[in-house]
Formats: sequence, C-alpha cells, structure tokens
Amino acid sequence: MKKNWPFTNVVDDSIYESKIQWPKISIVTPSYNQCKYIEQTILSIINQNYPNLEYIIIDGGSNDGSQEIIKAYDKYLKHWISEPDRGQVDAIQKGVIQCSGDIFNWINSDDLLAEKSLFNIAIAYMNNKNAKVITGGCTHFNNELNENETTHVKDLTFKGLISEKSYFQQPSQWILLSKIKNLDMDIKLHYSFDWGMILNFDLEKSDILYLTDNLSYFREHEDAKTSKASLLFQREKLVIVKKYLSETNSISKKIMLSVYIFKLSSYLKIMDQLNKPSEITFKNFLALGLRYPHLFFVRFYLGHLRKLAVEKKN
Repeated sequence: MKKNWPFTNVVDDSIYESKIQWPKISIVTPSYNQCKYIEQTILSIINQNYPNLEYIIIDGGSNDGSQEIIKAYDKYLKHWISEPDRGQVDAIQKGVIQCSGDIFNWINSDDLLAEKSLFNIAIAYMNNKNAKVITGGCTHFNNELNENETTHVKDLTFKGLISEKSYFQQPSQWILLSKIKNLDMDIKLHYSFDWGMILNFDLEKSDILYLTDNLSYFREHEDAKTSKASLLFQREKLVIVKKYLSETNSISKKIMLSVYIFKLSSYLKIMDQLNKPSEITFKNFLALGLRYPHLFFVRFYLGHLRKLAVEKKN
C-alpha cells in the first residue's frame, strides 16, 4: 500500500502560484472506528499541499486507535473532536458549523482524494464562479488498491436524479459551502441523505460543472455500506421524495415525483420477497429478475444487479 498514493507522490506545491488568491476549500471527514483506513484518507487530503485548505475531522468517539492517528496530524487540522454522535449526518453537520470556505465536501474515512484533485477543483471554481456544484470522476477500488472502474458524475439535475439516469458519486461532488449552510439535512437518514441533498438543491444544467479529471477514490470493502444495503438506500429515497412531494408547488415536479414513488414502491414490494440479507446474492437477484421479467426494465433493479455483479467479481 505504501508504494502508492497517498503515501508517495506528494503534490508539488509549486503548481500553486503564490500570487493567486486560491479559494478556501473546506473538507469534513466524519469517522467512527476506521483506524484501518483513516490515515490514508488524511494523507490523501493533506498531501495535496493545497495552500488554502480548511480540514476538519469529526470522530464519533472511536475506541479502535483512530484518535491516536488523528492526533498525529493535529497541526494540519483546523478542528477535530471525538465524541458520541447520532450518525453520519450529525457528524457532517457538526463539521459544517466549523467551516468558512468557498467550496465544501465531506470525505469519508475510508475514501481518498485523487492526486491534484483540489488543484483541479480550485482552477475550475475560479474559472466558473456561477457553478454551484463541481463534479468529476470517481474510481472504485478495493483494499489492495486494485481499481475496478472510474465513473464520471452525470446529470445531477432534479430530472436526472428523479429519473435515475444520473451517476451519483458523493466524494466527487463539490458544493458551494453557502448551499450546504442553508440546508437542513434530516439526521434520521443514514443511507440516501446525500442523494436527497442534491435533489433538494433543484440544480439546473447551468449550475453544474462537469470535469474530466478523476477527483476521488471510493473504497469497496466488507464493512462499507455495500449493495447488500441497497434496499435501505431505496427505502430512504422513498421517504425523501414523499417529503419533497408534500412540500413542492410545482405541478410538473408533482407528476414526476408521483410516478417515481409508484415505481419505487412497486419495486420494493417485489424486493420484500428477499427479506433476509443473506438471500441478496447475484444469483438469487438474477433469478428474481427471471421470475419477474419486467424488472429488467426497472432502473432500480438493474443498478442493484450491477453492483452485485461487481461484488461477485471482486
């Protein structure tokens, strides 16, 4: 592992011209008992050598040695705490309170930033001040740093998200901090709150800047929220869109949301037949599709099947 980024190839700070006022980038890392990975996450951020970085770690009271690792990098941090919290959303909100930057994202303690990602994000921001979200590629990898695929974020508009045609990759979606400061995320959500956050931004195409650069690495491992929790992600999406439906006055959005709710509710009723997590395997999931062929035309099913196929391959 230590032959690879982020342990080597520290970004050369000469790329940051001193005469330029670089935008302040705020990053929050929420973490709980991730001592196996958190140092790599920290290094991937501080080894960017970004000249105007505001880095905050919110630890949920880890007892696995994480606190000792965080303390070792104290001088690079604006703020860090380790105390019990009510989950990831609570940790992120605690971090946001401490933020004062122009651009924001949270980087989970098992993911990594790609080399020069902060440089690429900052340049894009300075050249496109009207953009509310800056996105790029996200490479999925395993613990041996074997890369599986790079997915580029696509169509984060309301229509793109509600049609399930977008590619959603949280660590590669950088947001104006002012947008986050004005958003009240539901602390009871644990799986799809980031999708709901972007949905509630009501982004237009002109609000989003898509970069060709790879910006992050998403770690796939047995302790992560994997596709075996996919139904939990979908159930939370149902909660989010029902709330949105009750609050919007837009007729066109009400129609799109109602169709989405009908399709997702119907899909979840069928999925309830696999009510044991151990039954959700690629083989059983494929068999369910063969039993109900119309599922091969349902994006929720195809997305879940694809994730299971990737897991089976790994």
